[in-house]
Parts: sequence; C-alpha cells; structure tokens
Amino acid sequence: MSILIVGLLIFLGVHSLRIFAAAFCQRVQENLGMTTWKVVFALISIVGFVLIVWGFSLARQQPV
Repeated sequence: MSILIVGLLIFLGVHSLRIFAAAFCQRVQENLGMTTWKVVFALISIVGFVLIVWGFSLARQQPV
C-alpha cells in the first residue's frame, strides 16, 4: 500500500507544482529550457504512474 501512496504523491505532486509553485516552475523552465523541462516533467510523471499501477496491483493481492 505504501508504494501506491508514494506513487500518488509523486504523480499528483508534480502535477500540482504549477498551482502551488508557479514561480519555481517558471525559474526551472528558464534555466533548463522548455524541452528539457517537459522531458523531466514527463519522466517524473511516468515514474509516479508506474508506482501507482504497481502499488495498486500489490494492494489488490492483500485485501483488508
């Protein structure tokens, strides 16, 4: 269950950056460039999504 929660935190956290830390996002985009920022954003999102899927499959094997 903890893998599922970590995956949700990563996935939702990276997607919430624009809402809660707009200045940070803007600074990183300017430093890295838009294409690099999109690649990093996508990779972090994919890692979070994979953890969600893996954690969900593990949680289904051990129902409460």
